[in-house]
Amino acid sequence: MNDAVTLVSAPPAGAARVSLRIESDDGARDLVGNPLGVDGPHLIVLPTDSGPQWVERSRITHRRETGPRMVRPVSTPLDVERVATHGWPGLERFRLGGWLIRAGLGWTGRANSTLIAGDPGLPITDALTAVEEFYRHRGLPGRLQITLNTDGEPLGETRDAGPSVAEVDAAAEAAGWHTDEATHVLVADLTGPAAGPAHLPEGFRPIWHDEPTPDWMTLLRGGEGADPRAQPVLQAGPARYLTLADEHGPAAIGRGATAENWLGISCVEVHPRHRRRGLGRAITQLLAADSPADHAYLQVVAGNDPALAMYDQLGFTEHHRYRYRTRVAP
Repeated sequence: MNDAVTLVSAPPAGAARVSLRIESDDGARDLVGNPLGVDGPHLIVLPTDSGPQWVERSRITHRRETGPRMVRPVSTPLDVERVATHGWPGLERFRLGGWLIRAGLGWTGRANSTLIAGDPGLPITDALTAVEEFYRHRGLPGRLQITLNTDGEPLGETRDAGPSVAEVDAAAEAAGWHTDEATHVLVADLTGPAAGPAHLPEGFRPIWHDEPTPDWMTLLRGGEGADPRAQPVLQAGPARYLTLADEHGPAAIGRGATAENWLGISCVEVHPRHRRRGLGRAITQLLAADSPADHAYLQVVAGNDPALAMYDQLGFTEHHRYRYRTRVAP
C-alpha cells in the first residue's frame, strides 16, 4: 500500500471516548473521539467521522470521559451501520479516516468490505485506490459498502468535510466498480412483539451456546458451515448461538450479537422440512428476549418477501438499505 496512506486500528465496541474543550488562537472548539495514546506533548484522538488528530495537551481546558455514541432507531443510517459493524466485525478492522475497512478471509460481504462513512482524508480516487490495494494484498477483491436511503438511493448528506456516500458511489461507478442488489436493514425496539413471548411447536427445544456448535453449523447458509473460513469470522466478536431442535436434530438456528445497546440478529435459518411452522419467528423472539439490549437490527436481502413480512409482524421497520460495489483486479 502507498506509504502516504495511514491506517489505524478501529476501536472495538464500547471503547472509551473523551470529550475535549480545546483552546486555540481562533477560539475554543470541542472534539469527541477515542483516545489512541500520547505522542510527546500531544494527545492522539480518533473522531468518528475522520482520521486521528494530534491535540496539544497544554491547550486542553476540559476533558470528560464519555461512553459510546448513543444510537437509537431514529438515528441516521450511518450511525446504525457503525453500530452494526460490531455485530459482524470481520477479523481485521482498520480506519482510513472515517471509512472502516474490514477483512475476514473473504467470507461474507459484511466482513470483507469498507463502510463508506465520513472523510477518508484523501481525494476520493486516492481513497478508492487505497481500499483496492488493501484487499489486493489479502488476495481479495476491493469492496465498498454503500449505504442507501429507503428509496434505494446513496446517501447525499454529510455532516463533515468529507465526500457524501453518493459522491463516492458515483466515483466508484466511473472507475468500474460493479454493484449488486440491495439489502434492507430493519430495526425494532425490544419492548414489543420482537421480544416475545415465543411459541414453539410441540417437540422443539431451544439449545443455547456461546459459540457455533457442529450441529449449528450444519444449517448455516445452506451448507456454508462447512467452509473453514466461516467459524473464525462468526467468532470474531462475542455472540449467542441458538438452535431449535427436535428428536431428529437441529431444525432452525440463529445468532445474536449484542453491542452498544443493540442486538444484531443474523444467520436465521430453518431446515426446509420445518418451514412455515413459525420457527423463524420463534428464533427471532428468543434471541431478542435473551439480549439485554433495548434495540435490534437485522438485514434482509431485497426480494425475500416472506422474511420481510414476518419481521414486519414482529414490529421491525425498514431503516435504510445498503449494497456493495466490488472491484475485481484485472
